[in-house]
Amino acid sequence: MNLFVRPVRNAKAAAQSALIAACGFVTLAGAAVAQNAPARLGEGSAPMQMMQTAQQTQRQPQRAPTQQGPRINEVVGRYAVLREDDKDTLCMVTLSEAPRGKGYLRAQLAPACRDNGVVIFDPIAWTIDRQGHISLQARKGHKMGMERDANGVWRRMGDAKVRPLSLKRI
Repeated sequence: MNLFVRPVRNAKAAAQSALIAACGFVTLAGAAVAQNAPARLGEGSAPMQMMQTAQQTQRQPQRAPTQQGPRINEVVGRYAVLREDDKDTLCMVTLSEAPRGKGYLRAQLAPACRDNGVVIFDPIAWTIDRQGHISLQARKGHKMGMERDANGVWRRMGDAKVRPLSLKRI
């Protein structure tokens, strides 16, 4: 079997070439010749049926994702960091619209923060998912999920054993 496939320029041709290669019909002349190649013994017209199914799948319209939670511009702003019983830690986190990496926005911890747990976590990025939860990303890469309560305070999700952490808009 020859593994040479010429480069393709559109998604439809790429899908056909990949399907043809998976069936073992690739030649030096490229995918165009392979489309007309006879099926292997015992397969009938399965390769052509697979290509037609792939083409039909590509033609189906893509639905725009619906977002049930708050929008980015509703979340952007400055937040006070709270601990147990909503006690203020005198720390402040700013969530901005500036991009920070793929799919993330910029977060910044104010330099005067004295809560060691928050300082060690050091949030640098954030994102919001389809359910309306925000995810803060630490400088070292780990993440913390938060959900908004009825009062508009973002509370840490997860295990009840971990020390509570909340963000309240200033």
